[in-house]
Amino acid sequence: MLRSMDEPSAAEIASALRGLLPDELLAQFDDDMSAYADLDGDVSLCGVLLAFSGSFRLLIRKRDAASIRDVLAFVDDLLVRHQPEGGVGPRDGSVYNSLLACFLENVLPVRPEEFPVVGPYLGPGVCAHASKFEAWWLEPNADTSPA
Repeated sequence: MLRSMDEPSAAEIASALRGLLPDELLAQFDDDMSAYADLDGDVSLCGVLLAFSGSFRLLIRKRDAASIRDVLAFVDDLLVRHQPEGGVGPRDGSVYNSLLACFLENVLPVRPEEFPVVGPYLGPGVCAHASKFEAWWLEPNADTSPA
């Protein structure tokens, strides 16, 4: 699928995400990305975001609030900038759709005990989507959050 010319490439997003990780998680992110590489070594946007999901979960476990804040601000900025116009649904492979399907759906909701380190940093783009489609992401509850 061709991407819009104004959307960042998978490599650009991977580079930006690498810049948001503490040094001790860089090798893990790179290893995880290699699992999604094609025969030429290229990784799709969804592959980058799926690989990053594991690194983000480690940030949550470490309760690295500064990194969580920075990652969620970056993700929210991308969501807002690449939101589909005129109510048209996002196309497959778009930055917007990939962020939702390949990252946020993998890391949200968090366990109730982890919500205090994630919830305060959910930006308007994430909250707008969640309030329409995934409201339970915004209200941790032991009955609905994954174990």
